[in-house]
Amino acid sequence: TLVMKKSKIVPYVVTAGRETVAIRMPSNRIAHELIKAVGVPLAAPSANLSGRPSATAAGHVIEDFLEHVDMIIDGGETEVGLESTVIDVTGKTPMLLRPGKITPEELRKITGISIHPSVRKTKSVSMAKSPGMKYKHYSPRAEVILVEGKKRLDRIGTISRQFSEKGKNVAILATKKGDYEARLVIVLNNPKKFAHHLFASFRDCDKKNIDTIIVEGISEKKLGLAIMNRLRKAA
Repeated sequence: TLVMKKSKIVPYVVTAGRETVAIRMPSNRIAHELIKAVGVPLAAPSANLSGRPSATAAGHVIEDFLEHVDMIIDGGETEVGLESTVIDVTGKTPMLLRPGKITPEELRKITGISIHPSVRKTKSVSMAKSPGMKYKHYSPRAEVILVEGKKRLDRIGTISRQFSEKGKNVAILATKKGDYEARLVIVLNNPKKFAHHLFASFRDCDKKNIDTIIVEGISEKKLGLAIMNRLRKAA
């Protein structure tokens, strides 16, 4: 998704009163057919409630919007599971506002880029140029605890036991099985799988009345930066 300076033909209702507009070409065949049938570019918000985990299947959209929309087109599960990479190209150097499938490593093969501080930190921004820049976003109803650093699997085991002893329903999202005390353990053993199942796992935890979700942090290399961005915002 490219954030550009808008021209006069783009109405302010599309840009929320701002002078920039975000442009994206979807890869989904059904989205292509819809745009072709309409005959004009489409302006649309994300199909999820603000702050909540993003929808990655039509069932998630039904959960959030069934009583508020006239039609839901089921295009199957999303391919990646995370939202698009967002780049601001209004300045001299392109700036990464939200990481996604297209990684900083890939972008640097084409052009110099800078990374907005909000990508790695949870500090709020006064004027968000892109969705997902809020200090808390993508969050399930359950509390999310992100565990990073050395011996993180051992620490996850300790924390899970502490919360279970307090009577909490605990879920673990980790890259491998371990000594956990949890009602639900979801193993996401590679970045691609982690990205694809992250938001669906959050929603599944809410359905199972999980109180606390303990998540293992991963390396920020390549797709890992996008995953850690979502986890930090959710936690």
